[in-house]
Amino acid sequence: EACRALAILQDKRAVPHLIGLLKHEDLAVRGYAALSLGQLGDERAVNPLLYLLQDAELNVRVSAADALGELAQPIALDYLVAALDTGDFNVRIAIAGALGRFDPAVVAPRLQKALGHANPRFRKAVCFALGRLKDPNLALGPLTQALPDPDEGVAKHAAFALATLGSPHAVAPLVTALQDPRPFVRATACEALRRLGRPEAGGWLGHTMKDPDPTVRSAAAFALGAAGGDDALTHLVAALADADREVRKSACNALAVRKGGGATTALLNLLRDEDDEVRKAAVLALGASGERMAVTGVLATLQTGDDQMVRTCAVALAELGDPMAIPILKTVSTVVEGTVREAVDRAIETLSGT
Repeated sequence: EACRALAILQDKRAVPHLIGLLKHEDLAVRGYAALSLGQLGDERAVNPLLYLLQDAELNVRVSAADALGELAQPIALDYLVAALDTGDFNVRIAIAGALGRFDPAVVAPRLQKALGHANPRFRKAVCFALGRLKDPNLALGPLTQALPDPDEGVAKHAAFALATLGSPHAVAPLVTALQDPRPFVRATACEALRRLGRPEAGGWLGHTMKDPDPTVRSAAAFALGAAGGDDALTHLVAALADADREVRKSACNALAVRKGGGATTALLNLLRDEDDEVRKAAVLALGASGERMAVTGVLATLQTGDDQMVRTCAVALAELGDPMAIPILKTVSTVVEGTVREAVDRAIETLSGT
């Protein structure tokens, strides 16, 4: 509490005392002292905080990284970049966040150079840090450079960091990654495009629905849910007939995300799918569609499904909002128990407006 009070007062006369507390036997005191030094903004704290990055306690190391980010002193920059090679994931995340508070024009070249490091774990952390830069344009080049990395984990971190940037310019390198010879990288690029949420990616994702690998097609189908547009809907309806169960399920999930109609007939057909998980996904997508014509099919499935399917149908019927489902739901409520009955009764309450 004393450490926090000193930071609030912004009295730099407390800096030497707080630096001394970085060696306190209590880890909480060391952590609070580090954070307080960061808030005071005095460069005298830089070297002691850099030393604290080697502390035996994880939380203290994280606090030291956070404090160094608050200070954002240039003399700490190279040390922080090198410290990305630490073995602890949480510390790497904190250091990446700290680097994001520095001048991106100064940080970006150093991180780009660090992408040549031999250790893939280090290169992953560099990609994460690049995704936290304040100026996305400075991170685009280095992250694009990292996408074809021979280590799939590095390529994944680069793709997700590009999505984190939120820039429309990130679409092009991710689309290029859709042609990578490795299925994992292609699927990761689909997921990154989904996270980016740019409508112009829809056409490329639709083309990827012809990929020979079902994992890639499944990722592309789910990504299309965020793409929007009639073309995406056309590709998703086609994916509902894919030979692979995961692709069909992903297409259902994407349609549930999109909401709205246009796929109701195809989804109703999936209620007869041989795979139980696909049928459940189809029911939820029908619920999200808001189409009255879906009610009859979901009610039929409600009366013939197992407990999990009954619960799923109840959720979908509540979302469809048609009171005609109430009599059948009341009948089903008398023959089910526990959480299944609770789900059915909640649907009845929703549809009754109570």
